[in-house]
Amino acid sequence: STRVSFRYQKTTLTSLDSKFSLSDAYYQNFTLIDISAKQQILDNLAVFANFTNLTSHIDSYYIDGVTGQLPTSFQSYGLRGSLAWCTTSNILYQWAPRPSFAIRFETRYCE
Repeated sequence: STRVSFRYQKTTLTSLDSKFSLSDAYYQNFTLIDISAKQQILDNLAVFANFTNLTSHIDSYYIDGVTGQLPTSFQSYGLRGSLAWCTTSNILYQWAPRPSFAIRFETRYCE
């Protein structure tokens, strides 16, 4: 089974300059795409893959001032992903690289 998630949001007004309307604040438009997949390989083995933020979206806030758009803050989350497999012992083994490039293995019950 596979799931693809797509979300698009246009520029959003986050605050108003009530006095002059010269520094209204906005959150920039964005597109998010995520993919999840699961495949039963054998009766006793299934594999999973999960990838989020395929577009490497960066949260971007700005003020729409007299001279144009002035950035106020940015936050980057980057592309994330994980691979996992599940056996008949009903234990999930997961590999997920972290932003610091450390690799984490997690063991828990399959869902």
